[in-house]
Amino acid sequence: MYSDSVASTIDIVIPVLNEAKTLEVQVEKLLDFVNDRKDLDIAFMVTIADNGSTDATLAIALEIARKFMNVRVVSVGSRGVGLALKSAWNTSKCDFVGYTDLDLATNLRHLIEVEAALLGSFDCVFGSRLLPESVVVGRSLKRTITSKIFNRVVRYALNTSISDGMCGFKFLKRELLPGIYQEGADSDGWFFCTEIAVAAESAGNRILEIPVFWKDDQESKVKIPSLTIEYLKDILKFRRRRGNLVAFKRV
Repeated sequence: MYSDSVASTIDIVIPVLNEAKTLEVQVEKLLDFVNDRKDLDIAFMVTIADNGSTDATLAIALEIARKFMNVRVVSVGSRGVGLALKSAWNTSKCDFVGYTDLDLATNLRHLIEVEAALLGSFDCVFGSRLLPESVVVGRSLKRTITSKIFNRVVRYALNTSISDGMCGFKFLKRELLPGIYQEGADSDGWFFCTEIAVAAESAGNRILEIPVFWKDDQESKVKIPSLTIEYLKDILKFRRRRGNLVAFKRV
């Protein structure tokens, strides 16, 4: 449970949009895990970050927060995963911040590795579905190929060694956020999740990529063609933004 007396805290942010059907069940699964684990030493906060839901998502989130002392709600009023994450992280009081997707596709046992790494010598811990030891279940061939191609484009276009910028499981020290923003992580959309990984690497932070057990969500709302176009545009915007930052630093 969250308490002002604990030494360290991790804020797990869950960005949500029109998730009234599954929100309560999934959040309670996460709470059951972090509250009951005896091998977790850090206190966990869960932040539900609503980005423009038009159904009962926000009302349900507020009810969950009333039931559990280590749950809070952030509502940004408009769509955008990046906007929701930035708003949640910037208002967090925890030592470490991160996010996971509501479908909990990444096995929650990886939180044990996250805790050990952040309390050890690492600044950031990013999940990867593309490391040799990773296990991905239920993902279609189309989505697998799309993910691999996208990540290769990101590595080439943005000169990064990050293997899986798209994986929805990332954690870092909150104190590093200003430096990461200064490295160009600024998108209000999904691409922010990739930007923070690339920007964290550029800022010289100590990064640990961990292989994850990932179970794909068969009811995912992701539309590959439109998302691909959006991501390619965002890659170009990010490159321009970072180019301008480099030019500014040289002045």
